[in-house]
Amino acid sequence: MIEIEKKYRVTNFDTIRSELASGDFDVMSDVKPEFQSDEYFNHRQLRFELQDIALRIRQVDDKFILTFKGPNQDATTKIRHEVEVAFNEEDAGKMSEMFIGMGMHAVAKVCKTRDTISIRWQGSNVEVCLDSVDEVGHFVELEIVAENEDEVSAAKEKLEALANKFGLEGSITTSYLEMLLEARGQL
Repeated sequence: MIEIEKKYRVTNFDTIRSELASGDFDVMSDVKPEFQSDEYFNHRQLRFELQDIALRIRQVDDKFILTFKGPNQDATTKIRHEVEVAFNEEDAGKMSEMFIGMGMHAVAKVCKTRDTISIRWQGSNVEVCLDSVDEVGHFVELEIVAENEDEVSAAKEKLEALANKFGLEGSITTSYLEMLLEARGQL
């Protein structure tokens, strides 16, 4: 799958929540709040940050997901190939142990509270994520998942139109991990 994402820093979520409640959107799901803990890994020789790739284990309640994110393909929008595999808590410990055994190390854990609202916008399913990221701040992420490269350009245009509808400006492509490491003076 190809993840197309626009991210914006905000001071609060009031405007977005009001827009979503206005009736102008086909809201496909209720707000689904969850706490996410994302542990990122790196390799001292492969240096994932130089390749613009990411490897993480996400925990949401008792669910775990291993995610590989390929390099970003765009300067203004996060467009990345993404592969995910779900597994259980016992396997999460084994996975971390395997990574460390292969010369990797845990970089940091990014913890956030995420409210996810699924909407239909211009013929596409869009996830609107309201993220409160520990030590970093508040963000709105707009995301469409494309099946193939042919859908990417149209998805990007739809996200830009949705951001305009919400009054969002100043899209950023910096990851939460980079922001956290910068806030801690480690980047």
